[in-house]
Amino acid sequence: MKRSGLLQRMAMGVVRVFPNTFVAQVVGLMVAGTVVGPLVPSMAAKVTMLTPLAMGIGDTLGYERQGKQMQGLFLAMFCGVRAVAPAVLSASVIGYCLLGLLPADVQAQFDLLHWLLAAMPWFVVVALLTLASIVVLYRPKSNDLQPEGPKATQAQPVSSQEALGCASADARGGSGLVQTTEAACGARQ
Repeated sequence: MKRSGLLQRMAMGVVRVFPNTFVAQVVGLMVAGTVVGPLVPSMAAKVTMLTPLAMGIGDTLGYERQGKQMQGLFLAMFCGVRAVAPAVLSASVIGYCLLGLLPADVQAQFDLLHWLLAAMPWFVVVALLTLASIVVLYRPKSNDLQPEGPKATQAQPVSSQEALGCASADARGGSGLVQTTEAACGARQ
């Protein structure tokens, strides 16, 4: 998918959906990690999928690969994936381990929805503290902000390699990826 340019297109879609600022992109990556969290039970798989996306967003915004802002974007992605793990049972083995530590009569009280509701106060506090920490520690100085450039705002036609990457992902179980990518990045032109 990386060679096809599809991840770069998805990164540009995230950059366009959220304002072209460091804080907004951090929020976007935390949201992406939180949304993908319950869908893919493997932490390694989630991070492997989302790291190129975070790096693509940083590249699109013009951040240095080893720079502080790129590290902040990576942490936003990673913390979005990591923070949801105990809050949603299906997001990771961690939730099931926590449930297993409880007595059997208490375990019987929890299904996926009740577990999420019980974990929501913890999750909200952790997510907000994480967001604040990343913003304070990694936000660029005002003179380091990148102006909005054409790379981040103009949709380009879907290339044949990107369409092939979408078809390949659809064939492997990523149903709807083509439509989702087109909606986020602009329809085929």
